[in-house]
Amino acid sequence: MLEKNSYQKFLIEAKKGGDAIITKTAMGTGIMYGFFFCLYAYSFYFGGLLVWQKVERLPGEVYTGGIIIAVIFSVIFGTTTLAGATPHIAAFSEGKVAGKLAFEVIDHVPTINVNEPGSKDFDVK
Repeated sequence: MLEKNSYQKFLIEAKKGGDAIITKTAMGTGIMYGFFFCLYAYSFYFGGLLVWQKVERLPGEVYTGGIIIAVIFSVIFGTTTLAGATPHIAAFSEGKVAGKLAFEVIDHVPTINVNEPGSKDFDVK
């Protein structure tokens, strides 16, 4: 009976810790999506304002709803793609460091010159 009570006590503590992590994750996700939706709302508002005031994007061409939607989706997909590219950018920087180390080894001038007169020949036969 003693082990059961001890085990139950640890289960309750683990559940409280898990609930705290879930709450923090949910709050972070909610804030992120809230920010995205506010950004979308502002984009649609500003795009609507451009269409309503008939602002010219090029001489003689005004903004239309289709252009505004295309720009919004382009920004959304572009930022999503850039966010997915961050691990690859880190791999490029790691490759740069590895390349620098490799070239240091290749360009290294040894302190012992085996071609000097009087140096012993270390041919392995």
